Amino acid sequence: MASLFAALLGYNPMAALLPANVLQSLPAAQAAILTSKEFFPQVISAPFGQGLAIVFIAAAVMALVAAWASWIRGGLYVHDESASEQRPMAAPTAPEKQRPAAPPAVREP
Repeated sequence: MASLFAALLGYNPMAALLPANVLQSLPAAQAAILTSKEFFPQVISAPFGQGLAIVFIAAAVMALVAAWASWIRGGLYVHDESASEQRPMAAPTAPEKQRPAAPPAVREP
């Protein structure tokens, strides 16, 4: 995610991501291309665009499914507040305490 914001701000994180020995082993022209401000945004622009398209299509499909579910549900539902006001709420009851069982009676011979 940080790389995406870096690309939007014009920073190329490739220079920080690639180790120095890798950049030094490349020809100067290729190292300059990899660390230029245009390389990284061009690399991520197509996948980012595809991701946005997928997300917006999924959101549209979910909105249509929700609209369809609402439509087949029927008319407007209005909660009747007066019915709940007429019945007082019962006070919660404490659980009954269980008495310990009496010890078994011992018969004397």
